[in-house]
Amino acid sequence: MQVLIVTSTTDPASVNIYTQLLNLYDFSIHDSNNDGLDIHKYNNIYLTSIPGSLLTASYVEQWFDSDLIIFPSRHTSSSKKPSLTIHPIGNFNTNIDLGGKPNKLSVAPSLIIKNALISLWNEAKKFNINNEYDIILEATHHGDYLNQTPCFFIEIGSTLEDWTKVILGQIVAHTIINTSDQSLTGTSSIAIGGPHYPNQLTKAIIKTDLAIGHIASKHSLKYIDEKMILEMINRTTPKPNIITVDWKGLGTYKSTIISTLDKLGLEWCKIKSFF
Repeated sequence: MQVLIVTSTTDPASVNIYTQLLNLYDFSIHDSNNDGLDIHKYNNIYLTSIPGSLLTASYVEQWFDSDLIIFPSRHTSSSKKPSLTIHPIGNFNTNIDLGGKPNKLSVAPSLIIKNALISLWNEAKKFNINNEYDIILEATHHGDYLNQTPCFFIEIGSTLEDWTKVILGQIVAHTIINTSDQSLTGTSSIAIGGPHYPNQLTKAIIKTDLAIGHIASKHSLKYIDEKMILEMINRTTPKPNIITVDWKGLGTYKSTIISTLDKLGLEWCKIKSFF
């Protein structure tokens, strides 16, 4: 698997992770990209930077023939809670203020995201920060939109102090390298319902066979119709065997979502069935 890591020179967490990757692993300068910045290579992994936002970085897909693109980034939240997060990319509605295309999702690699989340948890445990930082999956959100290459964001949150903390950059750097080397197993699925930070789903992915691609949280349920469910399925790889629902987290949309899944002839289950 050929992996491309794309960081941003304007994102302090991204710069931190980039620096730690170069410090911890034997990358060598391979070439320069179209922005004139170095491309480093380590085994089957390529590392480069862009001068702008990762939310508008879809053009990098044209630079390389990659099997996977990882975007290390900063994470922001109103709570400023310390966290290390992973999430798929895409928009469930027409709002493209944070990049991407209206009602379009990038390809989410469910098994790779599972491996990355497990590795992130294990690396954080090695550094004994699991009680201080949330290690968690996030629901699908923001851009950019990549046409065909599977991709995801891995982020450090949620303040400048966190973004620039060397130990956190090291944890994410190790996670990225580990993810690039691991074998892939699990039951591929998508998830519908529940909070933006799905604790129960995160635990299920870490502790069971479940692997999740795209996630539509409760905040996006009003946009989840037949077309968007099929978008979630078709833009998750491998193609999901089953749909995972947060039963309580479907709220008032429960009957609409379940009837739509049944109409499409899709098998679904509750998250708790994996425990």
